[in-house]
Amino acid sequence: MGEFIKDKGEFWPENVRFLNDMLKVTKQDIVSFANKYTGNNYVLIYKHNGPDNSIVKVDKPVITPVYINKEAQSDFLKKIKAMPQTPVQPQWLDYSKVIQRDDIGNTKLLYVQNKDNTLFKLSYRFDMGSWNNKLLPIAVEYLKYLGTDKATSSQLTQAFYNIACEYQINVTGEQTIITISGLQENFNQALKLFENVIYNCRPDENTLSIFKERQIKTRENTKLNKTAIMRGVLQYAMYGPENPYNYQLTSEDLSNLKASDLTDLLHGLLHYMHTINYYGPVPENQAKASILNTHVLPLSFTPIPAGKTFTKTSQAVNQVLFVNYDMVQAEVYWVRNTGDYNPEETPTIKVFNNYFGDGMASIVFQTIRESKALAYSTFAQYIQPLKKEDRYSDLAYVGAQADKMKDAIAGMNDLLNNLPENPALLANAQESIRQDIATERIPSEEYIDHFVANQKLGLMEDERKKVYELVDHIDFKGIKQFHDDYLKDKPFTYCIMSSEKKIDEKELESYGTVKKLTLKEIFGF
Repeated sequence: MGEFIKDKGEFWPENVRFLNDMLKVTKQDIVSFANKYTGNNYVLIYKHNGPDNSIVKVDKPVITPVYINKEAQSDFLKKIKAMPQTPVQPQWLDYSKVIQRDDIGNTKLLYVQNKDNTLFKLSYRFDMGSWNNKLLPIAVEYLKYLGTDKATSSQLTQAFYNIACEYQINVTGEQTIITISGLQENFNQALKLFENVIYNCRPDENTLSIFKERQIKTRENTKLNKTAIMRGVLQYAMYGPENPYNYQLTSEDLSNLKASDLTDLLHGLLHYMHTINYYGPVPENQAKASILNTHVLPLSFTPIPAGKTFTKTSQAVNQVLFVNYDMVQAEVYWVRNTGDYNPEETPTIKVFNNYFGDGMASIVFQTIRESKALAYSTFAQYIQPLKKEDRYSDLAYVGAQADKMKDAIAGMNDLLNNLPENPALLANAQESIRQDIATERIPSEEYIDHFVANQKLGLMEDERKKVYELVDHIDFKGIKQFHDDYLKDKPFTYCIMSSEKKIDEKELESYGTVKKLTLKEIFGF
């Protein structure tokens, strides 16, 4: 038997035996183990809230900017670069060859054959999400705890486990994707089992009561999470007071939910318009026949309810969104929404991001963190939208000590207004993009996702090809012009999180009009 390689290089029989050995462990074995090893030989640690007055403060030393010779190369690096190498040729996706498109019933099928193994992945894609119905993500989460008239939730989980299959439902603002995957030999069983779950899940008020308690607790914990808070502040900066992040059920709405509100939505989910994607080992005609045999498509689809739309704001003047959080650091984001999506700008954007602020070799990282030591972390990116109807956004960030915030902001503002020229870094940025594209190999199971993502941008071919062909033709003059057009002397929204005790309010006002956000404004509950 060949060697089965895992993280530590175990053998396949050893892994199989381990699973069988675990099945032999009884409850009494666990109790005996606990009694033997979890006795009085423990260490007890107390955590106290409040300030520690015994801490000795150390005066902050003066930091002199370090000169960084970005063009220097060690003898070792020169030796490595001189080694002969065989250039890696890029591979593009020709969607017309790798993806088969067909009608299936009254909807569409995208098919890719899995030539590597006997696993399948079937997806139902709905152009409907939480912006169409706020209950949808709640209902999908609730489904995990429900049984049917013939089986409990744990029995259903075991049934999927027994046939080596599973299902997942992912809900975003504008899309819902149901994915069923596993062994192809159990394809029909898996589809029938899922449809039984979705059509026959039974409302359970007791389960819903426990579910609500968990949801409320999760919400409370989220309000304590600074990453989650800042994520909401960024959405507020991009879209305004009503935004995708706070567009969700209020706590009162959640408390008033009935179990039937959620199960009725789940029972009718497959009646909404959806396309079907199949990735698996069987030929297309066989896959299509199996789907039609098992997946019940309605004679006519239920109209998808109109969705909420969110429009990115335009920053006319500098403003500050401030959130008070008990922390010794300060986190600052710069947010600016710019122009409409234009695929012709993609090559320039790729080079600009790599040169300016994306990665440890970028101008932003080398200047603010490495040379001036003003931040723990820093970056800047010009972000491409996910749909052709959307706009670009510029995002910059520094995470620093609160007493360094002023200098860190000044350092980033200088780079946003003045782009330094460094031919060596530009050459490295171009080479990095070229190498990344040349060596990238998109797995066949991701062909459909890649195609759908490009389709949303109005692209009918692999956009990497165009970037690869043009990357060497984008010089400093080109990215300097891009920088001047979209960043230089432009108004930004500053999103700042820190402790009020460590920030001078007049300093905040020097950056723009200040609005202090509450957690209710950020989260919507």
